[in-house]
Amino acid sequence: MTAISNEINSALNYGRNNRGCVVVFAVGNRNVSVSYPANLNPDILAVGAMSQCGERKRSSSDPFKVGQY
Repeated sequence: MTAISNEINSALNYGRNNRGCVVVFAVGNRNVSVSYPANLNPDILAVGAMSQCGERKRSSSDPFKVGQY
């Protein structure tokens, strides 16, 4: 594990005087699978955008965008 991974796990388990912390990472709006560090631990909250119809959202300026919602 990297030093960053160790610190994230430490915060999840021992932050707030050993009560654990909520850890949140933005996953971006590219509509791809969740990547490190958001996928490091199932207790991490990975946050992205969604459309009003409940579909995963993409940035309108994203060069990897395929199709329209």
